[in-house]
Amino acid sequence: MTVKYNLANLSPAARVRISCELNELGILFNLHEHVLSIADVDEEAVDNVIADQELVEELLEADQREARAILAGDMSPRCELCGNQPAAELSLRRQVGMVIVMSSYRAEVVLCGPCGENAYRDFQKQTAIKGWTGVRSALTNPVVIGTNAANIKKHRNQIAELNMRRNQ
Repeated sequence: MTVKYNLANLSPAARVRISCELNELGILFNLHEHVLSIADVDEEAVDNVIADQELVEELLEADQREARAILAGDMSPRCELCGNQPAAELSLRRQVGMVIVMSSYRAEVVLCGPCGENAYRDFQKQTAIKGWTGVRSALTNPVVIGTNAANIKKHRNQIAELNMRRNQ
């Protein structure tokens, strides 16, 4: 006896993922014109595979709706660390000076106000402590510190503007 599933409501990518997972599980199936046919003994396993893919589809659709709203300016992106809103892009640099060479680090992240402040303090502290050893590092360290200060000010203004828009 065979069981049939209509997969027309799923995206082509979801149907491919279902096919791949059924192959991995060793389940024999036939997928034709968006209709999946399987033996009734495999029904429970296939139900689980399809339910998982439907959940993935729902999550992807929710992410796409949120991305469209962000691009349209209807909402701000979420903080990359905690997920809170509003969040804005923040660019920070950190420098570690060594006697002959130096290492630079750059982070361009979308952060909320509190996470942005924490990242700014951490980057400034590390640069202030470790950024002076070496001639080249000593010359560029004030520029790095000043650039970070300007970037956090811009970030604060963006967050304040987003909060004002949100409260209107």
